[in-house]
Amino acid sequence: MEVRFDEFTEDIEENRLLRAALHKLSFMRISNDDHRRALGVFAAALNDVSPIEYDRRRLLEVPISRLNARYGDALQIARLILRPAAIEVEAGPLSSYAFTVDMNDVFEDFVVRALRDALRLSAQAFPQNALGRRMRFDERENIRLKPDFSWWEAGECRLVGDVKYKCQ
Repeated sequence: MEVRFDEFTEDIEENRLLRAALHKLSFMRISNDDHRRALGVFAAALNDVSPIEYDRRRLLEVPISRLNARYGDALQIARLILRPAAIEVEAGPLSSYAFTVDMNDVFEDFVVRALRDALRLSAQAFPQNALGRRMRFDERENIRLKPDFSWWEAGECRLVGDVKYKCQ
């Protein structure tokens, strides 16, 4: 008799990213008691997930599918927490910790999400950074394209776009 089954485990890439982001947040001084408690509850829920230290320069892009769509927003926030540069300053008994956010990435994420919502398109039809798509600029396919967003219908690319954040 042939038997097939899926083994469900908490130790998946989505949860590893979330745990890593929560770990990074645990070093910050959070003044709001409710927020601090909530972070503790979330961290405890991920106790059985392998702790991974991600290199912010090579952070994995977890594709969003129907199976993990509910993780989408949380994963974007986790990536924002794990990706930026951190600054730690200590002088005597005082210490300070802060992280910076790349506004280019925040703005790009915002524009892609707003367009996707306004056009009522899925992440598959309107992927960010052509995720899951093979895009080439030339006929020999030597020059790879990685637009900020693209619009796909019936397997054909209808639009590519690039977003820039400019501060004056």
